[in-house]
Amino acid sequence: MNKEHIESLISKVPEIEGLLKSFFQKVQVKYSPSGGGGVALIGFSDYSWMEPTGEALKTQLELIDKYEDWYSQTSQIINKITPGRKPDLVEL
Repeated sequence: MNKEHIESLISKVPEIEGLLKSFFQKVQVKYSPSGGGGVALIGFSDYSWMEPTGEALKTQLELIDKYEDWYSQTSQIINKITPGRKPDLVEL
């Protein structure tokens, strides 16, 4: 672990964020009303994601791959440098 490695991980964040934004722009959302005669279901949404296909699926898989690699490396560094902050990384 060295400064260049940490800087490399930091430089990957915008790419991962871009993939995330791209995924949410591509994934389709479906509307399924849950209302049962005026009964409100608290904590449940009438909207859900459809199973990604095509470009959305391709973006999702690339996002997962890059994020998991980034998270794994970052997690190891945090654990070595400041192990007490590991729960903060997990929460974020």
